[in-house]
Amino acid sequence: TSLNGLVASPVIPGLNGRHPLDERGVGEILLGELRCAACHADEHSRGLHRPGAPDLASVGQRVSPEYMRRFLANPSSIHPGVKMPDVLSGQSKAMRSEVAEALSHFMVSLTVKSFAGWKPGIGDAMAGRSLFHEIGCVACHSPRDEEGREAVGGSLLSLAHVPAKYGHESLAEFLFNPHRTRPSSRMPDFHLSQDESRNLAEYLIGGQPAPARPFKVNAGLVDKGRAYFREFNCVACHSITGQPVGRQSIPLAMLKPGRGCLSSKPHGVPDYNLSDIQRKAIAHALAKRKKVIAPEETIALSLTAFNCIACHKRDDYGGPSKEFLPYLKTSEEGLGDQARVPPELTLAGAKLKPGWMHKVLFDGEVARPYMHTRMPEFGEANLGFLPALLASVDKVEPAVFPQPGRKERGSIRSAGHKLVGDKGLNCTICHNFNGK
Repeated sequence: TSLNGLVASPVIPGLNGRHPLDERGVGEILLGELRCAACHADEHSRGLHRPGAPDLASVGQRVSPEYMRRFLANPSSIHPGVKMPDVLSGQSKAMRSEVAEALSHFMVSLTVKSFAGWKPGIGDAMAGRSLFHEIGCVACHSPRDEEGREAVGGSLLSLAHVPAKYGHESLAEFLFNPHRTRPSSRMPDFHLSQDESRNLAEYLIGGQPAPARPFKVNAGLVDKGRAYFREFNCVACHSITGQPVGRQSIPLAMLKPGRGCLSSKPHGVPDYNLSDIQRKAIAHALAKRKKVIAPEETIALSLTAFNCIACHKRDDYGGPSKEFLPYLKTSEEGLGDQARVPPELTLAGAKLKPGWMHKVLFDGEVARPYMHTRMPEFGEANLGFLPALLASVDKVEPAVFPQPGRKERGSIRSAGHKLVGDKGLNCTICHNFNGK
């Protein structure tokens, strides 16, 4: 059984909000987020960045071997909503246990440094609780009550598995730099300090020790695990030095609804535990694929895949839900919602210069320091195309300002100063102006 008694279908947070996609678009998102093209060649040029699988080079140092073994035996039963498929579908319980055990030994053998285990007290759990609920984590992950229980609902990613998976130090290290092990995943970098990373890890794990057994790498099981890693085509998603590339199955264009991975009961193929709605959407996308996606649709797909729409509204889609709104905080309450609700992205490409958008997206530039919610960074490799694409799509009629004469310039400048000051529009109540 899973940690919350459910075996959930893959959770893509952006698809549970006010997204702009039709059924084909939802299927397109699922094809990308589930990395179907890792096994099935995709002849179409998508123009979208697909997520990659985590780097396993240091997994034995980051993840509890006991958790790894149970997770590999049946991923969605241990981590409901995970996008990792059950590659052992159709295998007996005994075979699942054997393969998972061998794979665990193989992956732990890739790391020189062993898993550190539990070390409570590295951070401040109360400070971590505030961070978790204020900087934006709850845009994708379930918020928690005073006792640490997650809110009921399957539209967000549960973190109930975290205490069994990580040690305090390994989780803090991951949170400090998530792109080191997951360079192309949907987990963003919130630019946490080391102290903030430790505080958040302390809160998410807590102080109760997780059950664990001593783990010593067995050379014979390492060899068996290496063979299973190839046999079950783990190499299709996870690249490991010395391992061959993964096997390709039939192209995406040849997939049949209700067959293989798209079956209601997959057998002998990766089982993603898809819901009926998800299978139908994927089938719709496969039947009506486009060779080239229009720029506006590329924007809509990208904002949904990265769940930007949880915070930002664009046109008639996206924006904070009523459940998320209470977690948007500010240090300047007198400024109202503009100080706590992230800005709209409607016509963002016309309002903002691409260079500025690049700074905000990838360089940690902050224009609203009073807003507690932080702008997540997904990395230039993932969204580097977005500023130029927004600039190419978003257009407004240019405003023509007649050049004032020499005598008029002084009065116009004086009028401008008056407008921004306390005798005009009072812009300086909210904005710094000329250092004041």
